[in-house]
Amino acid sequence: MNRPAVLARAAEDLCIALQVRVPKIRSLLLTGVECPGVEALAEQLQVALRSAGKDVALIRPGGRSEFVPEPLLDVANLRDAIAELAGTHIVIAVALDVAGPDAGPMLASVEGAVLVVRDQRTQSESLVRAVDRARNLGCGLVGAVLVEEDI
Repeated sequence: MNRPAVLARAAEDLCIALQVRVPKIRSLLLTGVECPGVEALAEQLQVALRSAGKDVALIRPGGRSEFVPEPLLDVANLRDAIAELAGTHIVIAVALDVAGPDAGPMLASVEGAVLVVRDQRTQSESLVRAVDRARNLGCGLVGAVLVEEDI
């Protein structure tokens, strides 16, 4: 499959899973574990959720969002903005790598996380560290997206 098809398929599957398994979740973090392309997957997830009639707010790496005039770099501001947006939207925050500097504040500000991992490439130790980091910051794990190729 080509890259756009892989992204669209993964986003559609994730959209269905979110609506069926965790329909009450209002904010989540989509983050990679040794897997590039997370931001593109988040954009496709936003499209899929909007197609399903959901209002979606996307918070990109560095705290950038169409709904917030300035980047959300401060943890308190990030939490407040996510809480406010979650009142009317499903908030999807994006951290390119769960071990990166954006991920910590976002993990502490959302209800759940979805980890994006590459089949047979992501090291199991990295996945364990990612799960531990989320739990230590009080973030529940919604699930994982396993991709067979780079997205």
